[in-house]
Amino acid sequence: MIQDKVRTSTYAHFILTNPALFRDAIVLDVGCGTSILSLFAARSGAKRVIAVDASDVAERAARIVKANGFEDIITVIRGKVEDIALPDDIKQVDVIISEWMGYALLYESMLDSVLHARDRFLRPGGVMAPSQCKMKFSLCDATEVFKDRVGFWDDVYGFDLSTMAEDLYEDAIVDVVGPNTLLSEPCTIKDLVLSEITPRQLDFSSSFTLVSTAERRTKVNSFILYFDTFFTVSGRPVSPETDVKVVKEGEVILADIWPAGGKRAPQRRQSLSADRDAATSFSTGPQSMATHWKQTLFLLREPISISEGSLPPRFLSCASIFNQL
Repeated sequence: MIQDKVRTSTYAHFILTNPALFRDAIVLDVGCGTSILSLFAARSGAKRVIAVDASDVAERAARIVKANGFEDIITVIRGKVEDIALPDDIKQVDVIISEWMGYALLYESMLDSVLHARDRFLRPGGVMAPSQCKMKFSLCDATEVFKDRVGFWDDVYGFDLSTMAEDLYEDAIVDVVGPNTLLSEPCTIKDLVLSEITPRQLDFSSSFTLVSTAERRTKVNSFILYFDTFFTVSGRPVSPETDVKVVKEGEVILADIWPAGGKRAPQRRQSLSADRDAATSFSTGPQSMATHWKQTLFLLREPISISEGSLPPRFLSCASIFNQL
C-alpha cells in the first residue's frame, strides 16, 4: 500500500504542508504499519508520535524509526489500540492519523478501532486525519470487466463453462474501470464525518436517485461504489460544494514536497486567510489514477435500459453491500 502514490502522497501533502497543525503536537498513528505516517508527522514538527500496530510489523517499524533518527519523537507500541495505554506522561493526543479504509471504504476496515482511539485518547477539539469520507454510488458501463469475468466462460476451448460465472452476480467485484465508464452523476450514499460518527451508525441503509448522463439510450450492466477522502486542518467536514482532488495518470503529485533530487522543499509560510482550512483530498473513483482500493462493482444479471434523466428512487443497505464482498 505504501506504493500507492495517490494515497501516500495525499497523506504526505496534508501532514507536511500543515506544520501549524503538527508543530509541537502529540500525534497518535493507529495501525501504523511501516510507520510512514508517523515519520511524516515527526518531520512536520510533532513533539511526540505514538505509533500503534497489532502485528509484528511494529517491530520493523521501530527499527525504521531508529534508522531515520526519530526514536526520540516516535514511540512504537505493538498491540491493539483498544488494549494499549499511552506512555505515562501522555494523557491525550492532539491529532489521530490513520489509513484505516478498506475495500468499498468499510469492508475489512479499521474504523471501529480508530473510533475507539478517538473516544479514549483524542482531546476535545482534536483533529482526525482524514476528517471525512464519502461513499459514492453510480451507474457504470463495466463491459470490459463483464467480458473478462463472465463472458470468458461462455466459450473455453469450445466448451460452455458459463456455470462458473453464475455466482459472480451474487458477489461484489473489486476491479478498475476507466474514467469514461460512469453513466450517471455519482450520489453520496453515506457521509462519514470522523469527529462525529459512531460505530452504530456504520450499519446503515440509504435511499438514492441516480441521474443518467448517457447521451443516448443504452443498457447499464453494473453499479459502481467508491469513496472520496478529505482532510481539513480544523477536522470539520468540507462544504457540500467542495470538489475532490482527481489525480490523473502520470501527474506529478509530490513535487511541492520533494522536488527533483529527493531534497525536501523549503517550508512555506502558512496562510492565515480563510483558505487555511482548504481541504486536501483524494478519490478512489474511476476518474482518478487507480489506488490499491480500486473500485467495487455490482454486476446486474438483467441490464437496465436508460436514457438521459433520472431513474426511479432505489434503496441500498450496508449489509447488502458487504455480504457480497
